[in-house]
Order: sequence, then structure tokens, then C-alpha cells
Amino acid sequence: MAKTTKKAVTVKPVDASTSEDEFQSVFNSLKKLLQRHAKGNFSARQDEPGNYTVYYDKPVEMLNRQYPDVMFASAVIKKGYVGFYFFPLYIAPELNEALAPVLLKCLKGKTCFYIKKDDPELMKAVSEALESGIQFYHTKGWK
Repeated sequence: MAKTTKKAVTVKPVDASTSEDEFQSVFNSLKKLLQRHAKGNFSARQDEPGNYTVYYDKPVEMLNRQYPDVMFASAVIKKGYVGFYFFPLYIAPELNEALAPVLLKCLKGKTCFYIKKDDPELMKAVSEALESGIQFYHTKGWK
């Protein structure tokens, strides 16, 4: 009987210049920023390896509809990037105007940012975006 060996399978990032460790570092930095806002009626709905999501846990009226809760933001490790999903942009697209250019370069779609590097300037921009988003939610009475 032939002897077979199993090779360890690793997921390689699409961008060869970015390692799995870098994605984990990006995720950890984003999670740390998000955790600052997970208090009061804001809580971590998903807190698992590679996925951290914060929701506002009270019923809200938004876009002329009632919702039992609303997402605030999340960080998710994907194949070629770490996704930073920032839901306030759906409700208030004008928040885009206040985002730092370094963060806007990462925007793919309406609310998803592809983040590939754990850059201090970029994390500062994310922190500022989260702060503007939480302030916007507070103006809606979502505290």
C-alpha cells in the first residue's frame, strides 16, 4: 500500500505582498476600534475569529420602515483583504464627504472598505469615521 502524506493547506492572500499575519493584524486593529463603540445599546453581535460586528440593539425607524435593530460596523477577514463595513454610509451618504482620503481610496461599493495594511494613518481615519458614525446615530436618538 502506498504511503500518502497530507500537506497543510493554507489560504494565501490574493495580493502576494500581503501576508496572513498582516490581515490578522489589520483585523485586530479594526476590532479594537470597533470594541470602543460596543457599549450601552451597541453590542457585538458577532465576535468570532475573523468576524466582529457591532449592532445598535434597539428598534429604529429608518427610510420609512421599522427595523428591530441596525448594524453599525464590522470587520471581516476575506480572501484578499479585510473588509471594513460601515453601515452609517447607507443611511447618510453625506458622511462620505468627511472621510479621510486615505480611507476613501479603500472604498469598494457603498459601505465596504478593502483594507490590506495595518497602517496607523488609515486606522486613524477609520477611528474618525467610526466617531462620525456614532455621532450620526446619536443625532437619530440611537444611543
